[in-house]
Amino acid sequence: MENKPGRHVYNYADKPDLSVNELVRIAVESRGKSGEINFRIPYIFGLMGGYAFDFLAKITGKTYPISSIRIKKFCADTRVSAEKLRESGFRAPYSLTDGLTRMIQSEYSQDSGY
Repeated sequence: MENKPGRHVYNYADKPDLSVNELVRIAVESRGKSGEINFRIPYIFGLMGGYAFDFLAKITGKTYPISSIRIKKFCADTRVSAEKLRESGFRAPYSLTDGLTRMIQSEYSQDSGY
């Protein structure tokens, strides 16, 4: 690919794409715990729970961390191509797994209160 002078816009996406199960395993293991996922909720039940929180939010006037839109976004396919960026020669300083592990350990260290 020829880089011509001027501005260039790139999609940045860490690769490889990870499934939700893989992301949860990395998050759990980065906290020093077993990466086994023993609890799963079928999508329809999660979505119904999101609608229940939507209803509760409507009658109480409060917002909650769970909602139908968050369930939908969490389960949506969000893969994007970062081929143009890769072809430019850019190389990420950390792998996706290493970056997630470092961030989680930093944000949720013993000193942070979590």
